[in-house]
Amino acid sequence: MTYAELQVTTNYSFLRGGSHPGELVFQAASLGHYAIGIADRNTLAGVVRAYSAIEEFYEETGIPQERWIKLLVGARLETLDGYSLLAYPMNVEGYKRLSLLLSKGNEHAAKGECKLTFELLAQHADHILAIVLPPRNLGDPAFHDKLRRLADLYRGRCYLAATMLFRGDDSARVACLDDLATQMKVKL
Repeated sequence: MTYAELQVTTNYSFLRGGSHPGELVFQAASLGHYAIGIADRNTLAGVVRAYSAIEEFYEETGIPQERWIKLLVGARLETLDGYSLLAYPMNVEGYKRLSLLLSKGNEHAAKGECKLTFELLAQHADHILAIVLPPRNLGDPAFHDKLRRLADLYRGRCYLAATMLFRGDDSARVACLDDLATQMKVKL
C-alpha cells in the first residue's frame, strides 16, 4: 500500500514542530512511505533541507532515483481571519504563486509572523491545491462559511482533511466530515 503523510511540520515551524526535516524524511523513507508532504506554518523553509536529506539518504544507500520517496512541497497557511489550510502547488506556476503569497504575508510582519488574509489567498490561488483543516468543533457555522468560500476559491482543487483527534469518536467525526464534504461539494 502506498502512503503519504501530507501534514508534516518540521522544526522550521517555531514551537509547532520539533524534528529536523532530514529526520522526518529518513523516518518516512525507513517506513516505506511513498511520499512526505512538508507543510510548515506559513513558510517553505523546511522544504530545502528535506530535499537535501532525500538526496543524501538515497545516495548513501545506492537506491535508484526512480524509487526515492517523493517530496511534496507545500505550506500550512494560517490567516489572520481564521482560515487554516494546507496549500500544495500543482506545478511551477503554483510554486511561484505560493512563494509570492508568503513573501507578501511577511512583507509588513514582524520576524516570525506572517500576515495572510483571505484576500491574499484569493490573489494567489491559481495552480494551488487546498486541503482545508477542520476545527475540533465541526458544528461551528463560521467554519462552514469559511469552507464554502475556500471551495469556491479553489474550484475542483479543494479537499477537506479527515483529521483524527484520537478522542474515541474518530469514526463519527470522519462520517460527519464526509457529510460536510458532500454538502460543500469538496472531496474528503
